[in-house]
Amino acid sequence: ELTQKHEGQRLPWWIKERDFFNPTTEVDWDLMEPYDQGLNYAYTPEQKAALIQGKQQQIIAGIANNDPGDTLKDMALYTSTRYVQARVKPPAHGIPELKFNCPSTRVELGIPKHEGTPEDNLRMITAALHFFGARYVRGHEITEKTKKTFYKCLGPQYGGLKYTFADVDAPYEDYAHGIALVHPNKYKWAICYEMPQTRLSGLTQLGLGEAGVSSGYQDLAIVQAKLMSFLRGLGYDSISSGAGLGGGGGGVHVALGILSGIAEQGRVSYAVSPRNGALVRLTDWVMTDLPVTSNKPIDAGMFRFCHTCKKCA
Repeated sequence: ELTQKHEGQRLPWWIKERDFFNPTTEVDWDLMEPYDQGLNYAYTPEQKAALIQGKQQQIIAGIANNDPGDTLKDMALYTSTRYVQARVKPPAHGIPELKFNCPSTRVELGIPKHEGTPEDNLRMITAALHFFGARYVRGHEITEKTKKTFYKCLGPQYGGLKYTFADVDAPYEDYAHGIALVHPNKYKWAICYEMPQTRLSGLTQLGLGEAGVSSGYQDLAIVQAKLMSFLRGLGYDSISSGAGLGGGGGGVHVALGILSGIAEQGRVSYAVSPRNGALVRLTDWVMTDLPVTSNKPIDAGMFRFCHTCKKCA
C-alpha cells in the first residue's frame, strides 16, 4: 500500500524537482565519457606505505597522551565500525559475506590494553552497544552454574559433537576428536544485550512478518561483529554466541538473557522483555576476558502473568 501511494518521498516545499538528467551542476552529456578510475591514484606504493606508517604513529601518540577523541576507547570504537564496514564485500553475484578484524592489535602496536573497573567497563560497553544499535545491556559472570545452561553437545545432524570448557588461551574446534567448540575458562564474563525486532513480526507469520524476523537476526550479526572488534581494539578477546559448528556457540540465548536480568522466562519459551515483550529477536551475548559487572535477574511480574494469560496455548 505504501509503495502504491507515493512514487517517492514527499519533499519539503522549498525543494523543487528538475528534469531527468538535469541536476543543478551542469553536465554536458555529449562530452561525458566513462572515467578511468586508475587516474585517481595519486601515491606510489612507497608513498602510501609511508602515509600508513605516519598515521599509525599518530594513533599510538594519541593513545599514549590520552588525547580527547584519540584515546584507546575512541580508536577501538572507530576500528569496530570502520573495519567491519570495510569487510562487507558484496560479490558480483550471490550473498555478501560479513567479516571483521582490526588491522592491528594493541599488542602489535605496542599499546597497553584498556584497564578499568568492572562497573566502568560495563558502562563503556553499554555506550558502545547503543551506538552499534543494540538496546538494553547487562553483564553476567560465568560460573559453574552458568555452564549448566550451555549445550552438552550438538544434535545428530552434526554428529553429536561436544561443547566443553577448558583452561586454554583461545577457543578452538576439533571435529576429528568429537569437539564442536572449546570455550576458554578465562572468558569469565558474558556481555548480554537485547535486540528488538520490527513490530511487523507480531502482525503476521507470512512473508511480511518473517522479514522482520530475518532482519532481526541480520542486525544481531552486525552488532555482534562490531562488539567483538571493539573488544579486540581494547586489547581483549571474545567469542560469539554464533561460534562453532551449527552457529550456536554452545550457549542458550534465553538462559543468559534471564540470568543477566534482561528478560524473564515466558510460557511461550521465549525470553520476554519488560520493554519489548516477546518481540525480541534474541537476548544475544558475547563471552570475553574483559571484566564487567554481574547483574541480577529481574522480576517484572511477567512470568506470574503467564500463569493466567495462556494466550500462547
